[in-house]
Amino acid sequence: MSINAKSPPIRPPFNLSKFDFIKSIDKKTIVDLREEIFKKVNG
Repeated sequence: MSINAKSPPIRPPFNLSKFDFIKSIDKKTIVDLREEIFKKVNG
């Protein structure tokens, strides 16, 4: 908490969009993985 108060978060648009990009890929991968497992469980 004290560290955040001392230095305000610096978020360049590029880094932020890159992070969002990675996050969305992660979400898609997780959904695909879940569907894959679901299919295997159901036969």
